[in-house]
Amino acid sequence: ASFVEQTVGDMLRKKLNTIIVRGSGAGEGLGILNAPALVSVDRTGSSSGTVVFADVAAMIGRLYEGGVANAAWLINQNVVSALAQLTSGTAAAPVFLQNLNAAGQLQNTLFGMPIIMTEACSSLGTVGDIILADLSQHVFATRGGIKNDSSIHLRFDYDENVMRWVYRYDSQPGWEGAVTPENGSTTVSSMVCLTTA
Repeated sequence: ASFVEQTVGDMLRKKLNTIIVRGSGAGEGLGILNAPALVSVDRTGSSSGTVVFADVAAMIGRLYEGGVANAAWLINQNVVSALAQLTSGTAAAPVFLQNLNAAGQLQNTLFGMPIIMTEACSSLGTVGDIILADLSQHVFATRGGIKNDSSIHLRFDYDENVMRWVYRYDSQPGWEGAVTPENGSTTVSSMVCLTTA
């Protein structure tokens, strides 16, 4: 039972991550990649199948100014190798750093913002491989916690115990669309991604 409970918890986390990143909004939450407020930055022509400094710098430029303090990078695991090679300027200062957080756990950062690896992001070189988002601007709703029930009666004839979990959840980005700053000509948003090269 403890193994099943842990496995269900892991699978639920993965499903929720997928909904947050790519949910369709039909019978499930609306994800970042399907949100009308998503801003797409053109991947530079020389970065086909990878991510370069100019790409991530352009993404930061399209994040609304209030989002910098809360923003995080959502990436597919196979993007890490490209990010680890990023440097800025002629001094080649690294922008991808690995540090220990207050709990002593390894924390990757890019331009000082945390990196969250998730299978919900697309593979390297495609839309959704790297997303910059202020998740405090994402609206989450739950009703109660995870409800766990078990029954020895449903499959009694087979000497089996049946378990089920119910979790009521919904989410969507809080922004209806991208906005143009008072002194600016390009739109900004709480969520930014790269296009396919």
